[in-house]
Amino acid sequence: MTDNPDAPAPSIFRLLPADDLATFADELLDVLDTPAAARQVIAEWRHTAEIYADPELLAALRSTTVEDHGVVAEPRGEPASEL
Repeated sequence: MTDNPDAPAPSIFRLLPADDLATFADELLDVLDTPAAARQVIAEWRHTAEIYADPELLAALRSTTVEDHGVVAEPRGEPASEL
C-alpha cells in the first residue's frame, strides 16, 4: 500500500467479490468526469477492499451477534441531547 491515498491501488480491488467489483466499476464510471468524486469513490471502495483483506474484521462486521461492550463516556463539547 502507498502512503498517498489518491494513488491507484488496483491490486487491492482484486479482493472485492465479483458483485462488489462490478458495483465499484459502475460507480466509478458514473463520476469519472469529476476528479474529486472519482477520488472519493476510489477511497471508499479501497476501504471496503481492506475489510475483505482482514478476515477477522470481515467476520466481526458480518456477525449478527449483539454484545454490550460497557458504558461509553459522554463526548466532550456539546452536551448530549435528550431522546
